[in-house]
Amino acid sequence: MVDGNSVVKRLEAVGEAVTHGHEAVLFDQGQPSVGAYVLKSGNTRLSLLDYEGTPIWSRTVEPGAILGLPSTLGHTPYSLRATTVGQVELVFVAKPKLEELMRQDTVFCTALLKVVSEELVDFRRKLSLLRPQIPQRPQS
Repeated sequence: MVDGNSVVKRLEAVGEAVTHGHEAVLFDQGQPSVGAYVLKSGNTRLSLLDYEGTPIWSRTVEPGAILGLPSTLGHTPYSLRATTVGQVELVFVAKPKLEELMRQDTVFCTALLKVVSEELVDFRRKLSLLRPQIPQRPQS
């Protein structure tokens, strides 16, 4: 079986190296997904935005994180905003390249789906901890 580190190494082998400076937006919530990123060095902040574009949840990820994978696999818009925190080095894997790799290697495909599943479970757990701020109606 392929583990998470092997998934990252495999993605790095087929992707394209890119660098970005501080506060670069890698992808934005609602933007069509075009691929996934592997964070090689530096940090990136993932944020969930409300309808006005204000972050309501965020976390900082470190090297080894795979960014934008669920949306890329699901052919859906990105569900989070990814913003660099300082200088970062990444590997970008375009959607067609990722899909080709998954078709060619079912063991890798299964491991990749496990990574997405773990991310989804973690995100749902964290989302359940948020306390919605519902404004009270004024008393008349």
